[in-house]
Amino acid sequence: MRPPDVIRQILTAGTLAPSADNSQPWRFEVEAEAVRLRVDPTRAHSVSDVDRALTHISCGAVIENMAVAAAALGQEARITLFPRPDDRDLVAELRWVPGSPGSDDLARAIPDRHTNRKFYRRQAVPAAALDHLAREARAFPGAALDWLTDPRSRAAALRLMRQAEAERFRREPLHQELFRTIRFDVGWRRPAEEGLPPGALEVELPARPFFGALRHWAVMSTLNRLGAHRILGWRSADLPARIAPAFGVLTIPSASAESVILGGRALQRVWLRATALGLALQPFCAATILPLQLGLTGSPIPEGILRQLSDRLAALTGRRPGIAFLRVGYAPPSRIRTGRRSVESFLA
Repeated sequence: MRPPDVIRQILTAGTLAPSADNSQPWRFEVEAEAVRLRVDPTRAHSVSDVDRALTHISCGAVIENMAVAAAALGQEARITLFPRPDDRDLVAELRWVPGSPGSDDLARAIPDRHTNRKFYRRQAVPAAALDHLAREARAFPGAALDWLTDPRSRAAALRLMRQAEAERFRREPLHQELFRTIRFDVGWRRPAEEGLPPGALEVELPARPFFGALRHWAVMSTLNRLGAHRILGWRSADLPARIAPAFGVLTIPSASAESVILGGRALQRVWLRATALGLALQPFCAATILPLQLGLTGSPIPEGILRQLSDRLAALTGRRPGIAFLRVGYAPPSRIRTGRRSVESFLA
């Protein structure tokens, strides 16, 4: 039996995993020798979360955090994905056996890891550091982190990201989904336990009143006639990735739920290693996730645009499913970060 304080440390590490718009769509069931990770259906129903891809990426990150934290405490995690095939809300069961202490630097990085949306300095990231990050991704069978150094590939990726992010402002259901998660109620100087505190978005001070007005669809739709969605796609994705010293894409071998969870683990391992190396990182998922809506009845994005997004992504990844584009570099830590709910609130 694991001591309660050990289990609590492992669970706390799990709660610190990233999730789309800080939705935290999971719950824990705790027994003496096991922790079961479940999807929280009340938090996993966004328009963008096709086949629960975003939720499964988050659950993969939860699993990785818990495995890393357990290893630092001398416990090896034995992980079974979807242990009950008839219960797809039950994502994983983790059991613990005594093991050799694992990498402490990754465990120490867990509370410091965060999305850094600042503009990164143009200081080059050493090749050894980028190789290290790529190796971390390859630790998960079939996962790959490829750095986009060829100008043509990089330009194609930026165009794809710009177009995908613009769709989030152009289509009313996606716009509502995005702005519903931004916690304007906490102001620009405070964090929030759930959702996205505005201060974490790194919106320039003069632009904040304008950005706040965009939460109203009547304003957004009117400005979109003048091309506002294209400008926002450029500012939110293209520009920060364009000037980042390192830019890559994380892919997985298949689009199965198990593979997407593995991709979430790989993403989190890369992110923790980047944090341990003193690097800032921001993932971009719209360009990899929105194409999953192709063929979906009722998608807010027209089929022609979805096919274009899908074809452009396939050309970049060799038709391997993508988890996220990543920009990596050097920047001061974000002053305002997303918070988390208490451990108790995650217990089923």
